[in-house]
Amino acid sequence: RAMLGEAAARAGRAELAASAFEAVASQSEGLMADYYRNRAKEVRMIKKAEEPAPASPEPKAQ
Repeated sequence: RAMLGEAAARAGRAELAASAFEAVASQSEGLMADYYRNRAKEVRMIKKAEEPAPASPEPKAQ
C-alpha cells in the first residue's frame, strides 16, 4: 500500500495516495505510523497548493 501511495502521489492522485498512506498508518505502530499519517497530510497540502485560487471580484468603479 505504501508503494501504491507513492505511485498515486507521483501521478497526481492525491486522495488515492492519502487513503493508501492512512491505511498503512493504521496498520503500523510508532514512528512508522506517524510517518505515513504525515505523508497523507503532505499529499493533501500539496494538492491544495496546486489548485487555482478562486477569482476575486473586480472592484467596482465609483
